[in-house]
Amino acid sequence: MATSSPKRALGLQTKVLMLVLLPLLIVTVALVGFKAYSNAQDSRDTLANQREMLIEERRNAVRDIVKIATTAIAPIYEQAGANDEAAKQRVAELVRAMRFEDNNYIFIYDYDGNNIVTAPAPEREGTNMIDAQTPDGTYLIREIIKVAQSGGGSIATCGITQAPTELSLSIPMLIALKNGAG
Repeated sequence: MATSSPKRALGLQTKVLMLVLLPLLIVTVALVGFKAYSNAQDSRDTLANQREMLIEERRNAVRDIVKIATTAIAPIYEQAGANDEAAKQRVAELVRAMRFEDNNYIFIYDYDGNNIVTAPAPEREGTNMIDAQTPDGTYLIREIIKVAQSGGGSIATCGITQAPTELSLSIPMLIALKNGAG
């Protein structure tokens, strides 16, 4: 008795189905992959836009706070002479007391990089900080002075938070005061 091995040849119907379904499967996988990539890119773009909007909102909020601080010290500042130490002390005391959004504060530097007021770090007051750098190597006080001398504005900088592994975005709003009292 002879055993015949069954032929494993594909029938015509199977060949036609493979010719139709295999390209369809490949196109479907490609389209799904493209759509997933497109969605991921759209999400990145949306997040970048939202980040920019949040930073702009932050700039506006800090600008308003700086305007309030400037208005608060204006009467002292306008009546003071160039070397009026009592006026400088009154302005410093007033600015030290100003806090907003929990841990944020107003600070003052002169054009030489000397720290006049920094509420959370009074030990810095009176020291020259012109060479202070951010974690990315930016000379922060030099940048602050440059922006203030050009008429004011804001800069975005990276700083270290309380936890040394975390970085935070800081957006100081800068104004220039012409008199030596502040």
